[in-house]
Amino acid sequence: PSSPMLCGAGEGANFEGANMQGVQMHEVELQRSSFKLAGLAGAEFAGSNLSLSNFAGARCDSSSWFKKTDLSGAELNGALLEGVEMLEVDLKKANIRDAKLRGAKIIYSDARNAFCARADFSEADLKETTFNGAKLVSALLRGSNLDGTSFWRSNCEQADFTGVHNLDISNFNNILGTPMVSPPGFALPTLLYPLPGG
Repeated sequence: PSSPMLCGAGEGANFEGANMQGVQMHEVELQRSSFKLAGLAGAEFAGSNLSLSNFAGARCDSSSWFKKTDLSGAELNGALLEGVEMLEVDLKKANIRDAKLRGAKIIYSDARNAFCARADFSEADLKETTFNGAKLVSALLRGSNLDGTSFWRSNCEQADFTGVHNLDISNFNNILGTPMVSPPGFALPTLLYPLPGG
């Protein structure tokens, strides 16, 4: 049987705690909606507006994916997103604090000014994703693919870059803070800017 398509819902919808396994959300307007603690295994989001929505504690899996979806300003704190696929996703100013994104595929996406403190991006594919101005305090990026990934003016205080792959060190220039483990080839500069609050 085909997966259920979501219809009849709009801005501000409440799916808190719902079992939404395999749901398909294609080109829907669901900004400011709540998916808090929802079960989203196998869910598909494509071309949808989910800006300012709440996904705190939501549970996705490696069969869940987001494509060309607006998650700007969304609450993803504490969400279980291990292995999830995000392609051309807008994550600007999203709260990704404490989210579990191990092994996720987040490519060609925009996470400028996102709050990613303590987020786990270990073994993730972050190809061509922009974290400019993001707060990556104590984030884990161990073994991640950073091909074309940009961190300009991001706060990387105590972030762990152990064993990262394909980082063009020029994309790591002008970071703020002192990483716990720096990427290979990175010489820590003298900080020229005051650190913003964590």
